[in-house]
Amino acid sequence: MIYQSLMQGSSVEWTEKYRPKSLRDIVGNEEAIDKLAEWGEEIYKPKSKKAALLIGPAGCGKTSAAYALASEKGWEVIELNASDQRSESVIKKIVGPASTSTTFSQMTRLIILDEADNLHGTEDRGGTKAISEIVKRSTQPIILTANDKYKIGRTLLHNCKLITFQRIKIGTVFRLLKRISEEEGLKLGDEPLLTLAKHAHGDLRSAINDLQALSISEATMEEVNERDIVTGERDIEEDIFEVLKKIFDVEGRDLQEALSSLYTLDKTPEESIQWIYKNFSYE
Repeated sequence: MIYQSLMQGSSVEWTEKYRPKSLRDIVGNEEAIDKLAEWGEEIYKPKSKKAALLIGPAGCGKTSAAYALASEKGWEVIELNASDQRSESVIKKIVGPASTSTTFSQMTRLIILDEADNLHGTEDRGGTKAISEIVKRSTQPIILTANDKYKIGRTLLHNCKLITFQRIKIGTVFRLLKRISEEEGLKLGDEPLLTLAKHAHGDLRSAINDLQALSISEATMEEVNERDIVTGERDIEEDIFEVLKKIFDVEGRDLQEALSSLYTLDKTPEESIQWIYKNFSYE
């Protein structure tokens, strides 16, 4: 059985141990990685956008890609993550000076702001307003990450290069888990690794955490099967028909909930529109 508490027994998190050191080491999202590398070259050009906004679901490699780019470029990194206080005053005090000043060695400084869709305030006040103003006048590269594009203010969107990341495919997750298990000397067959990959729902970080937890569990590696694998609670992809019910529920409709559910589907916007259009006649 896998429990989150098992992770406390390990001194090194595998998500950090196996974090990609360069962009070419990142699995999946090849198109997004190419666009990020291109942006990394363009920031030195006049009138280029100094900020990039990486949009995509949790665990798809957005933050890892930012760090990999900094590693390749030899950039210093300053990160303000979701666990930090990110009010207007904090952002102006920490991010503001870092975005316009240079280091003593003239090294480029990359500012990373995780979960930009959960900043305090709106476009007119708070942390969202502060980061929008900083992005406009920054002389240093800034990378923001977010799960939901539609929670980002228009001003911020306009001043960022938008790069979209997708959920990691099951086969890609499986191959990485297999490589890690081999490097760690785990005697795991393909079946439990494939189960971990499926349970991750495209979240590579969660898959690696689950593999590490399994490695320090009491289960015998050779005998591990699907019943031994109990991953922590995680957002499960909703069925398209359940989402359609929310969209067409006239009396109890919650538009924001319906929209959020729509985002959880592993479908393109065009596919979702087709499903909605085809079901209009039944409603």
